[in-house]
Amino acid sequence: MELKQFIGFICLILLSLSLCCDSTMATSTLDTELDKGVNISLLNQDPDPVKPGDVLEISLSIENTGYKDIENCFIEVQPEYPFRTLTGEKLVENIGTLGKRSEDDRRKVVKLKLGIENDVNEGKYPLKVRLYTTGNEDEASIIRELTIDIDSESNAEIEYISVEKLIPGEKTNLIFGIKNVGNSLSKMQCFPGNAQTM
Repeated sequence: MELKQFIGFICLILLSLSLCCDSTMATSTLDTELDKGVNISLLNQDPDPVKPGDVLEISLSIENTGYKDIENCFIEVQPEYPFRTLTGEKLVENIGTLGKRSEDDRRKVVKLKLGIENDVNEGKYPLKVRLYTTGNEDEASIIRELTIDIDSESNAEIEYISVEKLIPGEKTNLIFGIKNVGNSLSKMQCFPGNAQTM
């Protein structure tokens, strides 16, 4: 009796291990299919380049190049600095089924909006985009990094002008106070000299 219980217990453990392995293999197969069979690309960014503090609208193309339909697909933007979520704008879009490569519904276009932080410097920044299928949010997903161009503004403003007296037709020395009111370093060239008033 004890031997039968022991054998039954061993069989139960082996069966459990077998099911776990099958589940892991199925997940990794699905993950590999997504990774190899789906292209995510940036079609457009508006404005291009975007400036600090602006609202950015991106158009994404998601295309299935594999030989099987991929059902219940979601595309998600994962904003990190210098990108930020805008109130009332969604970061996840349900794109439904991506048909296999020979079908018309194999490609979807999605538009999403994000904010740009005010203190960012000029450059190219990665934006993470994730594709996953319903019920497999943690297991079957792929992440792509898209490059967004940001053009930081440098803007110099004359704060004051110091002048003692202006006499028409004569040279007068002027002193300008200049302040940077932009989002990045201003590069200016100043040439000493006299200005003539007319």
